[in-house]
Amino acid sequence: MQSRPSLQSRQANKANNVVEKNGRMIDYHELMKLLSTPRPAGSRAAESVREGLLACCKRHHIPHKLHSFRLYPYFFVAIGLWLVFSRLLLAAAVWLRWGWAVLAIALIGLVGGLVDYIFDIPLVSWIGAKQSQNILIEIEPAQAHRARQEIVISAHYDSKTELLDHHQ
Repeated sequence: MQSRPSLQSRQANKANNVVEKNGRMIDYHELMKLLSTPRPAGSRAAESVREGLLACCKRHHIPHKLHSFRLYPYFFVAIGLWLVFSRLLLAAAVWLRWGWAVLAIALIGLVGGLVDYIFDIPLVSWIGAKQSQNILIEIEPAQAHRARQEIVISAHYDSKTELLDHHQ
């Protein structure tokens, strides 16, 4: 028979981010170290964090699913550059009095950004696009037939870029 840890042992574990759950010790320090890794969206570091989270789910027998999606990590940079360059070209066309070409440049500049941003068609932001995955974890209540409401908790792990935003 396994004995309960002493009060001192439990306090030491709490200080080290180790929690006892159903008789098992879970080390959250390793998980926090993993989640504190700077990881811009689409980077190798983000993939490494996803792999670490999947390993943690498997190690603790947490049922999970993967959801694939198309990731555009340079979306905002591409749209910003498109707007700057199309507006500079428009200004140059007006300055040089290119006539009807000014209207074409204005419309192409406007349509390029709108199609990409509003209609979600990657006309400008396709550069660097790649497949990525979300981790979905569903926890069913013990008495699912009696549950009258559903609670959805959402978090993202794909883009932590601040070096000092997780204080201990």
